[in-house]
Amino acid sequence: MNQRCGELIQVKDLKIKPKDQIVSTLSNFITSLKSTVEDSQLKSWKDCINYLKGTFWGTNEYDEIYVLFEYCLPLTSYRRPDVILLFNNLVLVLEFKRKDVVLEIDKSQLRGYLNQLRNYHQFSHDNKLDIQGALVVTGSSVKKIYNENGIDIIEGDELRSFLDSIAPKLLPMELHKVKSWVESDYMPLLSIMLATRKMFLRGEIPQIKNIEEGDIKETQEYILKKINENNDKKRIFFLTGVPGAGKTLVLLNLLYELNNSICKSKPIEALFTSGNAPLISVLTYILSGDKETLDGEAFIKNISDIKANYDKAKNLPQKWKSSYRTILFDESQRAWDLDHMSKYDYKVSEPELLLRLQNKAYQDHGSTNMVCSYGEGQSIYFGEESGFELWAEVLNKKDYLDWEVYYPETLKKYFENRPKTHMIKNLFMEKSIRGNFIDINPFINAILDVDLEGGKKASENIISSGFDIKISGNFDKVKEYLEQYRSQSSDKFYGLVCSSSSSSKATLKHFIPTCTKILTSNDNQNIGKWYVKDCCNLTEAVSEFGCQGLELNIPIVIFGGDYLIKEGKWLINPTAGVKNYKNKDEILKNIYRVLLSRGRKGLILFIPNEFSDLNETYEFFKNLGIEELK
Repeated sequence: MNQRCGELIQVKDLKIKPKDQIVSTLSNFITSLKSTVEDSQLKSWKDCINYLKGTFWGTNEYDEIYVLFEYCLPLTSYRRPDVILLFNNLVLVLEFKRKDVVLEIDKSQLRGYLNQLRNYHQFSHDNKLDIQGALVVTGSSVKKIYNENGIDIIEGDELRSFLDSIAPKLLPMELHKVKSWVESDYMPLLSIMLATRKMFLRGEIPQIKNIEEGDIKETQEYILKKINENNDKKRIFFLTGVPGAGKTLVLLNLLYELNNSICKSKPIEALFTSGNAPLISVLTYILSGDKETLDGEAFIKNISDIKANYDKAKNLPQKWKSSYRTILFDESQRAWDLDHMSKYDYKVSEPELLLRLQNKAYQDHGSTNMVCSYGEGQSIYFGEESGFELWAEVLNKKDYLDWEVYYPETLKKYFENRPKTHMIKNLFMEKSIRGNFIDINPFINAILDVDLEGGKKASENIISSGFDIKISGNFDKVKEYLEQYRSQSSDKFYGLVCSSSSSSKATLKHFIPTCTKILTSNDNQNIGKWYVKDCCNLTEAVSEFGCQGLELNIPIVIFGGDYLIKEGKWLINPTAGVKNYKNKDEILKNIYRVLLSRGRKGLILFIPNEFSDLNETYEFFKNLGIEELK
């Protein structure tokens, strides 16, 4: 089975190969990607295969053309056009819709595929291939071909006519070229990279913080200086600090500086990556200038896309893949341990996989670097419970002792007996720049420790400094306050955040009827738009997975009953449906640390009055001196 597509077959073989055999092959491929194959997907495949068999039956004109099913676009693991036909100088993308009407989202989906191939597919660039596409509407009772907003649409069994009109007498692509096309690397066009640079030059990324803001100059200058030293080193930097200190900003600034001298001979110096898919979604959305071209993907990738450069079977980096001299890994506390990686057929932990990939980068470039921001107390998902021990364990293996490790004093205990280590003061960022430079971390720590006296003092300090905190058990009061706030400030940058636990979903439905959905890491494509355009509509909330590493001016933190105070202690509600983490208490504490630390200007705590289990929780916050909305 090819690792990049579900099926690669010539038309002459497609016509005679049993449909169920093709479906089985495709199903096995999708399962190998650790994705679920739904009944609707099986029906779509069968419909598509029947349509293609009918299209090509009775003619041998297209027999030598190669057909790809479920091709994974370069450096992605989840974007897969339905069908691609490969001609000698034409790549035709076909997206099948088993219905009788075309929606705007269908056209947008196809545009996305075409943009990916036109802008990021190296073999297509180098060979000047024409990239075209069409939506094939198989449920239509009419037969017609038309163009709508730049997208060709084929209704009924008119694909043959469409092919005859755009590809007359085109030669098939030779097999060796087909293999090269399928295995092509990811390489953004120079124009795309320059477009991303222009977005960086604007500087304003409000969901993260102004890119020029914060006292982070010394930290980034130190790292940049070491990276730019011309020697054959392998270096890894660990950047830590309080929540909101600007760790992501340091990495974004490094990303810009390292790619600042873009030229055709050295197109990409550094990639920014993270396991935080919503963060990647928001950054890509913003740096693309809200365009469907998604120019921001030139330098910013999900960690799952980086891992696509690794051969699971051989447990080695892909030899034919290009490498990147510097990897900027944001929120490295979210790296997966071996136990969780093994569920996806990997034989190494995520930190070790990245080190192996960068060992290849060292061979390719003569030096390599990793810069890892690490948020202590912010692990919130399966496979993240091991903490920094996971990184230390790998770096202390003999295979990686040739790496120079740079770390702050807070991580000293992990590397005391290791050679080639450097303890650097600038790698700990002690000042929070979130909350308009008002440090709310003592307040959050007091809350999570149920420290009433400490919490009173901390809340008094931040409120007197201008950080606005409110509490309410009635959501109508919350809406009234926000409407007044919006009319006075024109601020549209507030929204609902909550735990992903099932009790929160029930609370949403009962107490906030207008909010119908919690956006989680499964809604990555929608989260960028939510932060930029939709958050203040209060029709959707984001979970801890959707807001970690991102900000709102005023988050409304919903307490849904999964985590509550009883007899002076935080407890997990056994009826809440909390996921089966190895250390539930620590993870829930981290989840609420994330939720409570998303605000730049203020914070609203919504603790429903009708939820009696939360009475003590409400009283605790009220006793901290937080103003009630009445």
